[in-house]
Amino acid sequence: MLNSLWNFRLSVMLTLIIGVVCLVPIPETPLQDVRFIDKYTHVLMYWGYASVLWGETVHRNRGGSFPLQNYLVCFLFPILLGGLIEVCQACLTTSRNGDFTDFLANAFGVLISLPFGWGLQHFFKTHPSSF
Repeated sequence: MLNSLWNFRLSVMLTLIIGVVCLVPIPETPLQDVRFIDKYTHVLMYWGYASVLWGETVHRNRGGSFPLQNYLVCFLFPILLGGLIEVCQACLTTSRNGDFTDFLANAFGVLISLPFGWGLQHFFKTHPSSF
């Protein structure tokens, strides 16, 4: 178990960071006047998170098969995490609110990470000795 966590250390670290950042109050910034800035932030945050998860999963299985469970982990886990965080924001905080459109932005960020993951998987399949 600890070896698995070590193989996914960046993903674990990002999971914790996203969890904390999404549950603490947000300070005011000049960017808050930009229309939909929170949605852009959610898309970018979950694109990066899912991309790191893809990278660590593909790197761990480089040159080998890529079973369906890996796709589920790389695609569904970040979406479920985004939904869980939105529920936690609605139920556990007074300074944040759960927002379905934030959840959709999270899911969109994960969705646009798919081409990166597939490309990375293809690269490691054709170049198994890389990295």
